[in-house]
Amino acid sequence: MTACSGSTAESPAPCDTFERTSIGESRLRMKDLLVPLFGADRQFGAFPSTIHSDMRHLIEMLRRGKQARLDEQRIARLERALADDGAKFKSISELRSQMEEWREESFRAFNADAYYDASRAKGYTDHNRGSQQSLTERALQFSSLRTDGRRDSSSVADGLLAIDLGCGTGLSTGVAAALPAVSVAVIGVDLSADMLHADEWTDVAATGAPLAGERVRCDLAQPLPFRRSCFDVAYSIAAVHYLAQDSKQRSAGDKMLTFMTSLRSCLSSTARPCTFQAFFTREPTAKARFAQAAKKAGWSLCDLVVDQTYGGKGAERDFLYVLPTQPLKPGPMRPPRCALYDAHGATCALALESWACQRGVAAVQLDDAHRAWLEREHQRFARRLVRLHERCNAGQRLDEAEPLDAAGSKMAKHLAVLFNEHGASPDDCLPHVLDSLHNP
Repeated sequence: MTACSGSTAESPAPCDTFERTSIGESRLRMKDLLVPLFGADRQFGAFPSTIHSDMRHLIEMLRRGKQARLDEQRIARLERALADDGAKFKSISELRSQMEEWREESFRAFNADAYYDASRAKGYTDHNRGSQQSLTERALQFSSLRTDGRRDSSSVADGLLAIDLGCGTGLSTGVAAALPAVSVAVIGVDLSADMLHADEWTDVAATGAPLAGERVRCDLAQPLPFRRSCFDVAYSIAAVHYLAQDSKQRSAGDKMLTFMTSLRSCLSSTARPCTFQAFFTREPTAKARFAQAAKKAGWSLCDLVVDQTYGGKGAERDFLYVLPTQPLKPGPMRPPRCALYDAHGATCALALESWACQRGVAAVQLDDAHRAWLEREHQRFARRLVRLHERCNAGQRLDEAEPLDAAGSKMAKHLAVLFNEHGASPDDCLPHVLDSLHNP
């Protein structure tokens, strides 16, 4: 095997090393990096082929709004590559800023009807079938509908009329239509004609539920084409976050205000809480914009609930929980914040459940398995917080954890006392742990 120019037997210098001698540089193969992003092929410049994989990973993580899973040495290697003459963007920071510009341009120009042709509609269905089931069930539970088969005593005798906002190919519509313990007639609405003509709607119609398979083509940014006070339930899966982006014709604020005003007028006086699953924490201003629009439209609450819908196996998912009318009982204006999701300023399903009971709002109907997982997760989080505080006090290495701030240290001390008092009885300790982790 031929060694690199300038290497010796005692000190090998691999040809694919980025830190090279001038002779080594001429031997590296430079290759253009072209990546399809936000509906267009983006040119990033020429890089050594040996780092293309890491560069593609970095770009994908920036697209998702997440941290790259690369060690410091590989990140430094990418920074040096970007600073080279062949790169179009000169640093990871500059690349991140450009990614945000492309994202905003893509949202402004997005047209669901044009984007979701028959092929993309099928791909959407194949990719999201399992996740849509779980996300829809959680949204319906937040909207006070049982999904576990037990009788929903709060349901009216003639059933409920629901609207699925941004129904797509009917995956989320079918979940509500097939609820075993309550009769729900669901009308789906979506802008994409191909989505509304997908084969999956045949499965929705086969549920035999009232109005099974009924859908209407309309734009959520325009007034909904329904009479006043007709719906008992409204929910949405992975759709309404598109309203939080300015378009070429209208501002996001105008679109959201139209949506929230029109939807509220379509809800009955006894309507249940509405739940919109979407990607709010990835768009920093989306939640605040929705809250502002909801307030202007007369909704009594618009709050962010973060939930790990798939338990410990999945990522966090965002839900917007909105109330069309004032709660029946006096109490706190909103659910307490949950320490598990402090980074997002959000509440959790358990805190929401407790708050709804306190305020006389239609009860959150969590299934037993998810409630048990949430309780265990709160206990685990509390114990990790105590251990982290102990390691900070002992001056031990924290690995990737950040040191606790004053509020975190205070909470950890309080939790340590609780565990000392109730350590032998986790069930007795749980209510105190939840109270500590749920801050007003």
